[in-house]
Amino acid sequence: MLNFFTKARAISLHGLLIIITSCYLLFVIGISEFDILATIIGSTFLCLITTLLVLLVVNHTIIKDKISVAIKTNKKNIFSLEKTSLNLKLKNANIFPFFELKINPYFKDTKEELPSQIFRTSKNEDSINFSHNFPHRGNWRLDKFRVQLRDRLNLVSTYIDVPIYTESIIVKPVRTKNKNLPPICSTYKQGDILPSQDKPKGDYYDLKKYHPSDGMKKIIWKIFARRGELVSRHQEKSATPEGKVLIYGLINKNDEVIASHCLKYIKELEEMNLTPIFSCLGSSDSVTGYTESLNLCLKSVWKSNNYKNSLIKNSISNLLAQTQGSSIKEVAIFAGNHNQKLNQITKTLKSKNITPIIFVHKGVGEKTSNIKNLFIKTKRKFQDKNKSINRNQGKVIHV
Repeated sequence: MLNFFTKARAISLHGLLIIITSCYLLFVIGISEFDILATIIGSTFLCLITTLLVLLVVNHTIIKDKISVAIKTNKKNIFSLEKTSLNLKLKNANIFPFFELKINPYFKDTKEELPSQIFRTSKNEDSINFSHNFPHRGNWRLDKFRVQLRDRLNLVSTYIDVPIYTESIIVKPVRTKNKNLPPICSTYKQGDILPSQDKPKGDYYDLKKYHPSDGMKKIIWKIFARRGELVSRHQEKSATPEGKVLIYGLINKNDEVIASHCLKYIKELEEMNLTPIFSCLGSSDSVTGYTESLNLCLKSVWKSNNYKNSLIKNSISNLLAQTQGSSIKEVAIFAGNHNQKLNQITKTLKSKNITPIIFVHKGVGEKTSNIKNLFIKTKRKFQDKNKSINRNQGKVIHV
């Protein structure tokens, strides 16, 4: 019993104040001065506190080994910064009348916690629906449920350790619009043709009405001879040859938008039969494909904010090692507002004669003075949101 009171902190602060006041009324005023009213009030409150403590011990003994708590969601895909409906389910909680259970779910790897829920039911099974906005992506693993059994006046209480049976909640990066970012090819071998991303140099595949800017060489004279119309050939857009695309995500847990664009870019590359190889801040591993990239992005988010520069260099080295001897021309970098880390990566790549293709969120390079100093030496206006510009640190594309 003494162990129960010591660990449970059974009496709250205002419950303790009531006991002290009741003892004063009963023993000091009531008995010493023969005040009947003080004696009645003091003894009544002392009996109330004693009764509540006895009921608390009995109720705790009954439910402590039987109670179970779980959190579920009906959504298949949960995105950060969006309201998510959750269901907190309680089983085998035979709560006495005038008592309640306050449940606080806690997560591992973060101080973020879900809002507390209160159950006041004597049913064997009950549930509460509530909503929560997850602040960032990640594999949100539940650490514990802190279950407090207390009376409804919160005079006496105790805590119950409940084992975790709920799987982790997978939260994907915030939803964004498609940007149709240009594909790149990181690796090439002797004989590969790497066409320019800016000018189309493919085969002629379409016809259009002649325009003086097309030039005389594109006119189809056979059609002119038959119809008397000037028609010119139209070239197809450049296509990068099949190969591997190295991608590094310089993104911490607050860079939700650029993380979303990065994963969409990887998915688009897979649909084009290219092989994306991905690594990111918070991990030294390199993975292939969209599914593995998503898992790595969610797993590494908890370490991304405190990732050291020396570990980033190892991550880049491991990423470059995935090409298996092929020459590396370009590496795509999706970057948030991390100018020092980005400067280190670009220097490392350029020392190996590799061009960094840097994708930054639109507005980051214009509104943040540190990024301005890193990328912009002369003022330039962007007429197209996807237009790429060559700069000292590499090729920058705003998304």
